[in-house]
Amino acid sequence: MPLRLQKYLSDCGVCSRRKAEELILEGKILVNGEPCIILGTKIDPTKDKVTYNGKTVKPRAKHSYMMLNKPAGVTCTLSDYHAEQTLGSILPNIPHLYPVGRLDKDSEGLLLLTTDGAFAQKIMHPSFKCEKEYLVICIGDVTEKNIELMKKGYMLMDEDTGKEKMARIVAATITKKEHGRTYLAITLAEGQKRQIRRMFKKFNFTVQYLKRIRIGNAELGKLPKGEWRNLTAKEISSLTPSS
Repeated sequence: MPLRLQKYLSDCGVCSRRKAEELILEGKILVNGEPCIILGTKIDPTKDKVTYNGKTVKPRAKHSYMMLNKPAGVTCTLSDYHAEQTLGSILPNIPHLYPVGRLDKDSEGLLLLTTDGAFAQKIMHPSFKCEKEYLVICIGDVTEKNIELMKKGYMLMDEDTGKEKMARIVAATITKKEHGRTYLAITLAEGQKRQIRRMFKKFNFTVQYLKRIRIGNAELGKLPKGEWRNLTAKEISSLTPSS
């Protein structure tokens, strides 16, 4: 069956589909020995030979899908010479395994990882609006009025693009207040980098603790900190939106 070249590259674990488009436009992808620079070009994996960096791109026999309970202090990348600890130090050595989205160094909890680029792209695409739930401890007396304003949303500078983007929460429940701290359960449908921390900072609150416990229908449950497990077939199916 013919496939778009960028999808084929992503499915084979070379890179994300967006990065694949960049490589194609830069003429770094060869199809049958010739540079292919036209986006949308379709290839037949059974007949056409695709190469990148001098190596033939071949489909993987099976993708990996897993969840990790990331500890605080671990940088959300597989390797980084400047980081004290990375995901690579606690995960198995699986080629082309990448985190789906991110969880900042100071936060902990549920992180999805996969070798399936198409799967990751669908979950992260804004149109999917995949819900993510967090447990948060905030220094200060957070009020229902504060929460309502965050539900309505306001513009935050997107740290990736440098442009302002609407940021809002879907839901928030105050579970308790004690010793000058407010404990909350917060749900997002879209997420900017460090969005919860930055939104609370707008109201002069400091997030002391943040743990993600759910992405879509995949729940962290009792998975021990620093441990990982493979996703079930049911979880994979529920996380993948229909095309």
